[in-house]
Amino acid sequence: MLKAKRRKSDMVFVANTEVTLKDLHLPEAWLERKIREDPSVLKLGDIKVDSFQRRNKKGGRLDLLLSDEENSTLYAAELMLGEVDESHIVRCVEYWLAESRLLEGGKSVKKEWSVVAVLAAENVRESRYFPVIELLSQKIPLTVIEITGLKVRGYTTLKFTKIFDGQDQLEQTDGGDEDTGRKDVDRTDWAAKRPSAIRQ
Repeated sequence: MLKAKRRKSDMVFVANTEVTLKDLHLPEAWLERKIREDPSVLKLGDIKVDSFQRRNKKGGRLDLLLSDEENSTLYAAELMLGEVDESHIVRCVEYWLAESRLLEGGKSVKKEWSVVAVLAAENVRESRYFPVIELLSQKIPLTVIEITGLKVRGYTTLKFTKIFDGQDQLEQTDGGDEDTGRKDVDRTDWAAKRPSAIRQ
């Protein structure tokens, strides 16, 4: 019995080293491909890839559009290597708006679904824009994920840490909050909150 306990305590420990994907000469396309191969790494539930590099009518391409059939949720994901910047934040919100409008317009079989914006980058918490991201996460359904590259015995792996969860915001807006007096809102309420310049 004592020998068995000693064996468990002597399990091999393998140290890892944090690295940036840039230092490993791995492009954003590599990161996107790895997520497409196994979307579960994002820790968003039982999701699948609907499309990738989807062209936006007004310019740009949505990196990944993911869907969760069980919870009727679409995830519009913007990926970025290095420290998150203002252009990726704006694009993330822009793509979320575009996908939301498609559903609102009834042009999709998933018109009753909800859309969550996803921003995934290597450096989020130390970015100068972190307060902006935090504020946005309180206003729209925004999931923010920090990506960490790790070297383990010559192998490369990735760790995904969820910082803000857009599902929390969806639950607040869909279910209301009796303690704070919040009312139940739907997609029409979201649209009404947008500035007129955005609604057009």
